[in-house]
Amino acid sequence: MTALNRVAMAAVLALTSGAAVAADCKNAGSFEKWLQEFRKEALAEGITASTLASAAQYLQFDRSIVARDRGQRFFSQGFLDFYGKLANKGREQRAKRQVELHRATFARSEKQYGVPAAVVTAFWALESDFGSGMGNLPVLRSLATLAY
Repeated sequence: MTALNRVAMAAVLALTSGAAVAADCKNAGSFEKWLQEFRKEALAEGITASTLASAAQYLQFDRSIVARDRGQRFFSQGFLDFYGKLANKGREQRAKRQVELHRATFARSEKQYGVPAAVVTAFWALESDFGSGMGNLPVLRSLATLAY
């Protein structure tokens, strides 16, 4: 992993640890109002109305998702402990393989969104260990809740 990739991994870990994750949402508007704005933005980005309609039943706020997010035990550790447990050589090697395997996808994504492959890969590693730990919570409900 290059020095830049190591810095990106460290930045992701720092941003997702401790106080950054524990901070409470200060969204003053209702979830319904936020969802209306989200739908407008999605349509403007090219998501079809039929896709939004089929996803609508899953776009709900779920307080239990917030509680789970705030209660993740990894994030109660200091940065060095957290980094030491998660940023190991094995994960680094798998990250390199995934970046190489999905090079074209990462290139398109970086061009469109401006986020380097190293940052996306770091989140992918942390959130699901490259897909090996997918969890059992509803994805759309979870994403809508956390995005709000």
